[in-house]
Amino acid sequence: MRKPENGSMSRMHAFETNMSLTGSNADYRTMVKPSEHGKVATALLQAITGQGGTNSLPESVQAAVINAAKDLKKAGSKGLVLAGSNELDVQRVVNAINNAALGAVWDPPCSLIDENGLVPRAPRRHSSSCRQDMQNAR
Repeated sequence: MRKPENGSMSRMHAFETNMSLTGSNADYRTMVKPSEHGKVATALLQAITGQGGTNSLPESVQAAVINAAKDLKKAGSKGLVLAGSNELDVQRVVNAINNAALGAVWDPPCSLIDENGLVPRAPRRHSSSCRQDMQNAR
């Protein structure tokens, strides 16, 4: 919930292939090809941490990635990256962004993806804390 009267507001950047309700409500919406989802995630990781390889994204998409990275760096541990993709490699890159670069909102006791590619359930105390922060517009 946004409460501009409490100070700064969060920002949402959406990189999507098809128009969605989430994307239409985003502050910044960038159209990408389905084949570019992994490249966008990798470019975001690279822009935030310097990790990851270079990739060839259109100039407008690369500019949007850089803007998103700036906002995520500014947000620090209050930032969060989510992927709508079911591709395991994309999820791993997103987890790397959240864990290493942003300080992980969930603060999990271990990697979010184990060696078998399974995602352990996050501890309840973290999800309830996050829910409270969201309700209080933090």
